[in-house]
Amino acid sequence: MGTAHRGHSARAANSSRDRGAQRRKTMTLAIPMVDIPVSQRRLGSLSTTGKAPLPLEGVSLKARVIDRVAEVVVEQKFQNPFTEAIEAVYVFPLAGGCAVSRFEMQIGARILQAKIEERGEARRQYAEALDQGKRAALLEQERDDVFTIQVGNVTPGDAVTVRLTYSERLPFFEDGRTELRLPLVVAPRYVGGEELPREQAGHGVVPDSTTVPDASRITPPRLVPGFDPRVALNIEAELFGALKDLECSQHAVRSSSGPESARVQL
Repeated sequence: MGTAHRGHSARAANSSRDRGAQRRKTMTLAIPMVDIPVSQRRLGSLSTTGKAPLPLEGVSLKARVIDRVAEVVVEQKFQNPFTEAIEAVYVFPLAGGCAVSRFEMQIGARILQAKIEERGEARRQYAEALDQGKRAALLEQERDDVFTIQVGNVTPGDAVTVRLTYSERLPFFEDGRTELRLPLVVAPRYVGGEELPREQAGHGVVPDSTTVPDASRITPPRLVPGFDPRVALNIEAELFGALKDLECSQHAVRSSSGPESARVQL
C-alpha cells in the first residue's frame, strides 16, 4: 500500500479460478441496453459505455479524527443488473490533497486488494488481466480531488463493493476550529478550447478539448435533483484539548460529545 499520486494507479486482479484471495473503489463493454427505472438511480451511479447506469445501492463513510488528522473509509455498493459480464467506469470525488492508502474491491464472495504501480504499467496489467478472463480493477487519480475506477469482467447479478481508505490533515482556523469535508459528487468544471477530433479519453459528458485534453475523464454524468443518495455517515473525533461545539452546515445529523471527543452520525 502507499499514497496514490497523480500519474500513479492502483491495480487489483485475480483469476476466477483463484478462490484463495479472501481479503477484501468502475467499468466498459458493448452490452444490451437495460432500462433502469429513475427511482433506482442513485448518487454516483456507475455507467457502462453508452448504456444505462448501474444503481448505487448505498454509500458509507466512516471517519476517525484524532486532533487534526482524519482517516476516512469510503464504501460504495453496486450490482450488475445485466445479462452479460461487463466492464464499467466510475468517476468520484475525494477530499483534495488526501492520501489514498488502501483500495479494495469485493465482487460476489471474492475480495481483491490493490497495489501501487506507475500509471502506464497499471493500465497494461489491467488490460492483460481482462484479456485473460480475470476479474480486475484499476484506480486512477485524475485531479487532486477526482478519481476514476474501472472494474472488469463483472458477471451478471454480481454485487460490487468498493472500499477506499484515505487520510488527510485538517485545516486549523484562527478561532480554534477545524473542519472535515466529505464530498459526494464531482463538482462541475469549466472546459474551454476546441473539441479534439479523436476518440474520447473517458466517458464523461464533456468532450476532450485543446485546453483540457482529458475533459471526458473528469466530467461524469449529472443526476437530476430528487434522488435519494442513501448515505450513511459515522465520524468519531478525539481532540487534544476541550471541545467547545460541533456543527454540520449542510445536513441534519445525530451527534454526541464529551469533554475531548465527539461522535456524528447521518
